[in-house]
Amino acid sequence: MFVNLEQLDCSTNLQQHERNQLLPKPDEKISIGYKPEDPAFREMVRALILGTYTIFMYDPTDDEAKQLFARIRKVGVKSLEGKDLPV
Repeated sequence: MFVNLEQLDCSTNLQQHERNQLLPKPDEKISIGYKPEDPAFREMVRALILGTYTIFMYDPTDDEAKQLFARIRKVGVKSLEGKDLPV
């Protein structure tokens, strides 16, 4: 990642690094390549967060819903054919 004309290694999560530092013998391979308190870095992360959104468009079919319903209720899927599931 490039911030303020510098290349930063952001492959290590900050929480992962902090948990590692709390261990009796921290793993030296787990280190962060950025300064989380750097204002420019914070603004870049903030921009990424504010500019990112996710939409979940999963709409299960009736057959998929019946399969899940049958598995939870421990009944055969065939017993649900031709029936509407309760809401």
